Amino acid sequence: MMPGGRRLLLALAGTVLLSGCGFTPLYGEAGVSGALSRIAVTTPDDRLGYRLREQLEDAFGRDGAQAPLYRLATEVEHKRRPLGRRIDDTASRYEPTV
Repeated sequence: MMPGGRRLLLALAGTVLLSGCGFTPLYGEAGVSGALSRIAVTTPDDRLGYRLREQLEDAFGRDGAQAPLYRLATEVEHKRRPLGRRIDDTASRYEPTV
Protein backbone atom coordinates (compact mmCIF):
# COMPACT_ATOMS: atom_id res chain seq x y z
CA MET A 1 0.00 0.00 0.00
CA MET A 2 1.26 3.48 -0.79
CA PRO A 3 2.13 5.93 2.06
CA GLY A 4 -0.68 8.28 0.98
CA GLY A 5 -3.14 5.38 1.03
CA ARG A 6 -2.18 4.50 4.60
CA ARG A 7 -2.79 8.05 5.74
CA LEU A 8 -6.20 8.06 4.10
CA LEU A 9 -7.05 4.72 5.67
CA LEU A 10 -5.96 5.95 9.13
CA ALA A 11 -7.96 9.15 8.72
CA LEU A 12 -11.08 7.19 7.75
CA ALA A 13 -10.60 4.73 10.61
CA GLY A 14 -10.15 7.61 13.07
CA THR A 15 -13.31 9.29 11.82
CA VAL A 16 -15.34 6.10 12.21
CA LEU A 17 -13.97 5.45 15.70
CA LEU A 18 -14.60 9.02 16.89
CA SER A 19 -18.16 9.02 15.59
CA GLY A 20 -18.92 5.86 17.54
CA CYS A 21 -17.55 6.99 20.91
CA GLY A 22 -19.91 9.91 21.53
CA PHE A 23 -17.38 12.62 20.65
CA THR A 24 -18.97 16.05 20.29
CA PRO A 25 -17.25 19.13 18.91
CA LEU A 26 -16.20 21.84 21.34
CA TYR A 27 -18.32 24.50 19.68
CA GLY A 28 -21.17 22.20 18.64
CA GLU A 29 -24.82 22.87 19.35
CA ALA A 30 -26.10 21.40 22.58
CA GLY A 31 -29.47 19.68 22.63
CA VAL A 32 -30.84 21.37 25.76
CA SER A 33 -29.82 24.95 25.00
CA GLY A 34 -33.19 25.75 23.43
CA ALA A 35 -35.12 24.54 26.47
CA LEU A 36 -32.77 26.24 28.95
CA SER A 37 -33.15 29.57 27.18
CA ARG A 38 -36.91 29.43 27.79
CA ILE A 39 -36.69 29.36 31.61
CA ALA A 40 -37.94 32.47 33.42
CA VAL A 41 -36.17 33.04 36.75
CA THR A 42 -38.04 34.64 39.66
CA THR A 43 -35.96 35.99 42.56
CA PRO A 44 -36.54 38.31 45.53
CA ASP A 45 -36.47 42.06 44.84
CA ASP A 46 -33.14 42.87 46.45
CA ARG A 47 -29.54 43.20 45.32
CA LEU A 48 -28.61 39.56 45.96
CA GLY A 49 -31.74 38.34 44.16
CA TYR A 50 -30.97 40.58 41.20
CA ARG A 51 -27.42 39.26 40.91
CA LEU A 52 -28.62 35.65 41.19
CA ARG A 53 -31.25 36.19 38.48
CA GLU A 54 -28.76 37.84 36.13
CA GLN A 55 -26.22 35.04 36.55
CA LEU A 56 -28.81 32.29 36.06
CA GLU A 57 -30.29 33.95 32.97
CA ASP A 58 -26.80 34.40 31.56
CA ALA A 59 -25.96 30.74 32.22
CA PHE A 60 -29.25 29.57 30.67
CA GLY A 61 -28.82 31.82 27.64
CA ARG A 62 -32.09 33.67 28.22
CA ASP A 63 -32.59 36.53 25.78
CA GLY A 64 -36.26 37.37 26.41
CA ALA A 65 -37.21 37.07 22.74
CA GLN A 66 -39.32 33.95 23.25
CA ALA A 67 -42.07 33.37 25.78
CA PRO A 68 -40.86 31.23 28.71
CA LEU A 69 -42.01 27.62 28.92
CA TYR A 70 -40.75 27.07 32.46
CA ARG A 71 -40.47 29.16 35.62
CA LEU A 72 -37.75 28.78 38.24
CA ALA A 73 -38.69 30.38 41.56
CA THR A 74 -35.87 30.97 44.03
CA GLU A 75 -35.53 32.15 47.60
CA VAL A 76 -32.29 33.64 48.83
CA GLU A 77 -31.17 33.61 52.45
CA HIS A 78 -28.10 35.57 53.46
CA LYS A 79 -26.38 35.29 56.83
CA ARG A 80 -23.09 36.60 58.07
CA ARG A 81 -21.16 35.30 61.04
CA PRO A 82 -18.56 37.44 62.79
CA LEU A 83 -15.07 35.92 62.71
CA GLY A 84 -12.55 38.38 64.10
CA ARG A 85 -13.28 40.44 67.19
CA ARG A 86 -11.63 43.63 68.31
CA ILE A 87 -10.91 44.65 71.87
CA ASP A 88 -14.19 46.56 72.06
CA ASP A 89 -16.07 43.35 71.01
CA THR A 90 -16.96 44.53 67.51
CA ALA A 91 -16.48 42.26 64.53
CA SER A 92 -13.57 42.99 62.23
CA ARG A 93 -14.38 40.27 59.64
CA TYR A 94 -17.46 38.33 58.62
CA GLU A 95 -18.10 35.00 56.94
CA PRO A 96 -21.05 35.35 54.53
CA THR A 97 -23.32 32.37 53.88
CA VAL A 98 -25.77 32.45 50.99
